[in-house]
Amino acid sequence: MKNACTLGGVLEMAAKLSMDEKQECVEILQKRLVEERRNQIAAEIEEGRREFKEGKLKMTTLENLMQEILK
Repeated sequence: MKNACTLGGVLEMAAKLSMDEKQECVEILQKRLVEERRNQIAAEIEEGRREFKEGKLKMTTLENLMQEILK
């Protein structure tokens, strides 16, 4: 069974770290968040390309898109 951690539990453990360890933890989390977001964007781009190839999306101009948004 996988160990489940709560945010509160993680924060309690982090409070026991030294200042340097806390800073390193923050830096690691920030890098992981950036990488996770980058992967999410890449997946969304790939999905959009696939949907376009399947004919589920159509090309439009920025002007037409803005008109649709403002309706």
